[in-house]
Amino acid sequence: MIVHYTLFQGKEFGNGAYRRSFQIASLLSTLDEEVITLSKYPVQKNDVSLLERVKLAFRFSKFLGYQKLDFNTLRYKVLDIILWKKYLTSLKTKDEDLKVVIDLSYYSDEALVFACYELGIEMIGILHNMESLVHQQKSHLSGKVAPDWFFEEINLLKFFSSIYTISREEQWLLSLYGIKAHYLPYVPSENVISNCLAIKKLRQHSEKKYYLSIGTASNPPTVEGFKELIYIFEGLNLDEKLVIGGYDTEKMASFLSNKTKKVYLKGALSEKELEQVLVECKAIIIHQKPTTGALTKIPELLLSGIPVICNTSSARNYYYLNGVHVYKTGNELKKILKHPKLLAPFDFNLENKNKKFLDEFN
Repeated sequence: MIVHYTLFQGKEFGNGAYRRSFQIASLLSTLDEEVITLSKYPVQKNDVSLLERVKLAFRFSKFLGYQKLDFNTLRYKVLDIILWKKYLTSLKTKDEDLKVVIDLSYYSDEALVFACYELGIEMIGILHNMESLVHQQKSHLSGKVAPDWFFEEINLLKFFSSIYTISREEQWLLSLYGIKAHYLPYVPSENVISNCLAIKKLRQHSEKKYYLSIGTASNPPTVEGFKELIYIFEGLNLDEKLVIGGYDTEKMASFLSNKTKKVYLKGALSEKELEQVLVECKAIIIHQKPTTGALTKIPELLLSGIPVICNTSSARNYYYLNGVHVYKTGNELKKILKHPKLLAPFDFNLENKNKKFLDEFN
């Protein structure tokens, strides 16, 4: 029996986290095992005495390295641990080989990890990204701001039998700290791949009109990346325009120069509009602030036959792929955009290590 804990809806056409969760859920569904997917323990009664709760609070604090948790946080965490343990114990009586697969994210439940640890249940972690290294991300345990709580995350990951990362960089980093980490790249679903190949076919006969950048402008790191990209692109004095599309992107008008008309904010895109800009664009430009994880959209764009131009921060995990062009400065970006072979067809082979993950359960 396998318990799959995730806070994300598995949607093959959702955001990056949803797509990654869909990949994991799809893989688990192929196993000859009962898989229970949940984001919270079923409601149960707490019948543990006050003394036992105090002892549990002490053990949990020790488990976390004696973090100074406020009373209310600790009280609720202890309750979570009690109820997780009751639920997991009931499952373990049915299957002694119970495994728990945890989608690790910023809001993942440390109480679940501790409950598994105390019950001796094997845990396999799916690391969406290193949360302690995300710019301005604050630990909800210690209150420290990234990267100052890096070792909080490292110490928690050491309790897992295996960690699967979405990027090679994180696999390498975790291995330096003695964590058994494996690289499991994002692989789109068959439906997503079919959609990408359809766009690639349409691009063979389309007029390429502009450069494109897509993202959600309600996400602060994405907004900061857009601001930098707008500033850089407006200074390049190119004939072509940059179209920026995605939710709330129309609200970034204050970042545009009054002198140039080189950047067009398209706002939210319908499915039909998204397909149109993907078919008509010369290339996609992705510009991010330094962060962790890997962008699920890059392999999908490459499958669609679209050249992907990334700054060094957004190119993580994909530097070596055909169709990916990396820049650090505005001058380097200009050279890439003016290169005569930018729009030349390229071969792209999707990297697939799904079997390695499935072998974990055999």
